[in-house]
Amino acid sequence: LRFFNSVICDLDQGVKEAQTDVRKIVESGDQSRFHLAAEKKADATNTNVKHTIEGSHWFPSQYHFTMETQTCYSVPSEDGLDVYPASQAPSNIQDAIAYALDIPHNSINVSVRRIGGGYGGKLLKSGITAVSSAVAAHLLQRPVRVIMTLEENMEIVGKRAGVLFKYKAGVDENGVIQNLHVDYYQDDGVSQNDSAAPYTQYFMTSGIYDPATWSINCYGVKTDIPSHTWCRAPGSTEGISIVETIMEHISRVVKRDPTEVKMANRRQEDSPIPSMIEDFKKSSDFDKRVKAIENFNKTNRWRKRGISLVPMAYPFSYFGNYHSM
Repeated sequence: LRFFNSVICDLDQGVKEAQTDVRKIVESGDQSRFHLAAEKKADATNTNVKHTIEGSHWFPSQYHFTMETQTCYSVPSEDGLDVYPASQAPSNIQDAIAYALDIPHNSINVSVRRIGGGYGGKLLKSGITAVSSAVAAHLLQRPVRVIMTLEENMEIVGKRAGVLFKYKAGVDENGVIQNLHVDYYQDDGVSQNDSAAPYTQYFMTSGIYDPATWSINCYGVKTDIPSHTWCRAPGSTEGISIVETIMEHISRVVKRDPTEVKMANRRQEDSPIPSMIEDFKKSSDFDKRVKAIENFNKTNRWRKRGISLVPMAYPFSYFGNYHSM
């Protein structure tokens, strides 16, 4: 089976330009494409503001690049179908096929072996090939295998969503955030099927930093591309990326070491992070390497080097022992 993309338009209205770039949509101010997915209000606002910083950060989309593309093999059986999908969610595959064919769940036997890499891309979107394969096998009463080409996979399945962040912060002379407001716009694609927009806010506020003075508006943005999907801890890389970008920006404005600024903004509670950082600096000769890089950059006009220390606390959730997790 081959997959084809099609466009249906009203000829009287003409074809409108496809909106594929979140940045252009935000710039246009087209509110019809925004929806507020989540928000966080500041618990407190401090007034000791010595510097105001403002900026934006673009986080592009990311493709999974699994070794194997979306694929499924379906075989008619005596009482239904034997289905062999490359899927991270076999129960969802069973549900989707049962609904598509209007047959009992217990007549669909789903077996999953190695899936050739998933990273979230084969959670729900694996149903595309699984249902296609199962419907064809059911109607033809013969085995059917569906394999997407890499090009089809990249066009249809979706990626880690691109995000545009806009931020404004007031800080004191030490770089401690007195108030911070972030608006971010996450590319949902054509639908909100697997929107990770709220998760980005979760990871922004669940790290080592104190978010009490932060306010965040999270917008999902409808674009004219296939809906995006889960990709390797959805929202985590995006959320951590913007917070670290802000901390680095603050450190440049107040002219302090980035690690000092980060530690000044951490949660004021017992944490192993400060001692871990000191141990890490000693074991890695961090300060010595920083000085070596500074000297290199002073004596080299065109070539530059850099080094960064990123502290992180990653929340881990337990989902139960179903699906052999």
